[in-house]
Amino acid sequence: MSIKMIRISGLAALLATASLAGAATEMPPVQQPVTHPALQPFTASYQVLRGKKRVGVSKVELIADGGGLFVYRTRVKPRGWAKLFVHRDVKAESRFTLKNGLPCPQAYTSNGAKKNDTQRILFDPLNNEISNRYKGIEKTLAWSPGVLDLLSMDIAMKLQFSRGEIPTEYTVAEKNSIRQYHLEIEDTESVQTPFGEYAAVRIRRQKTGSDNHAIIWLAPELDYLMLRLDKYKRGKIDFSIRLNDYNPAPGN
Repeated sequence: MSIKMIRISGLAALLATASLAGAATEMPPVQQPVTHPALQPFTASYQVLRGKKRVGVSKVELIADGGGLFVYRTRVKPRGWAKLFVHRDVKAESRFTLKNGLPCPQAYTSNGAKKNDTQRILFDPLNNEISNRYKGIEKTLAWSPGVLDLLSMDIAMKLQFSRGEIPTEYTVAEKNSIRQYHLEIEDTESVQTPFGEYAAVRIRRQKTGSDNHAIIWLAPELDYLMLRLDKYKRGKIDFSIRLNDYNPAPGN
């Protein structure tokens, strides 16, 4: 299977977890956001820290149209001394529908800090293909049920944890290859935010074959919104993302 998980009961009782938006290729706008029984639109903003210094601001947006299409966007703006080295915003966007309670990606686009660091992924389930263009190099990958992109993987985590499922593995199309990400719950703990303290699930996420990993904190009380992410490189924190603001869909 492309997505592996175990189901637990009473995850809430146990508690009584953290890509980046504008696309390399422009896509048509999505219509007026609407709610969905399985996934609610929201916006959030985060501080990006390197040590104790703020080096950027990240904005995240999940919107939906009336036809079942969701768009998840992230955008990181460099701040302070980081602007000397990063001369443009870092952006990413995933477009997906929901199938069997999980994201079914249609397209993913991103641009990194460097001019040639762009990516476009088109998912074609009918032909069992994934068209991937990364840094100007095109490659066709084999599509299989459950394969995700980097952003729809975050949505899959949010949905599965909200149902009391614990995902343990995701298959992700990334940088002209198919990669495996492994997840492990490490603990539950409180995380302080600008608008209060929340119980959170602390999750370790690591790509197969890499010594680098991320520690992610998800808040059940906020529909498993990411409160914090620490990205580790060579055994040390490379950067951190901390929640600054959160706006759920009207009525949530």
